Amino acid sequence: MDMAGLNPSQETSEDLNADGVGGPGTERVAKRAGGTETCFFCDLPPVALLRDPDRRLCADHYIRDCEERVRTELFGDAQAGQGSTGRLGRAGASGGLIAPGDRIAVGLSGGKDSTALLILLTDILSSRRDVKIAAVTVDEGIRGYREETMQAAADLVQRLGVPHTIVSFADLYGSDLDSLLGGRERQACTVCGVLRRRALLE
Repeated sequence: MDMAGLNPSQETSEDLNADGVGGPGTERVAKRAGGTETCFFCDLPPVALLRDPDRRLCADHYIRDCEERVRTELFGDAQAGQGSTGRLGRAGASGGLIAPGDRIAVGLSGGKDSTALLILLTDILSSRRDVKIAAVTVDEGIRGYREETMQAAADLVQRLGVPHTIVSFADLYGSDLDSLLGGRERQACTVCGVLRRRALLE
């Protein structure tokens, strides 16, 4: 899988160190995992320590583990473990979430989390012609912030060939977030979160 710069030992290390993940925290991961300084499946150094003490994983196996978790949630036990390394397999919901004819809308902010999710879904569902994926980006109208992530989202969907819809606060609510706040910056996250969820649902 081409995670396009989302190597967990690099970009995500700062965010995940507190949970035992990250390149700079590799030594701490090894100590917490019982002193073993290699991945459970290979000889590479671990970048992730999952809750199961047997799951010290290098960057490649961490990505593959994430992929299988998503696959298990989507399809249930029937397809869990397909294309995996066996020991990575885990029990999941037997029914799964995906049915033939489903259309999946992925909220794509342009940040690393939604980017990773969209890449995972398009990769996992690439052989499912009966399931359609589209990306939806909400433009809140935050000056000096949104332009860069909007461009990142646009570049990603073009590379993946995924249909992309952009909805804006200005079109839906008549004003961008900066105007709606009216100087109440401390309430920005609360107001933005509520309106963004409503925008995605609409």
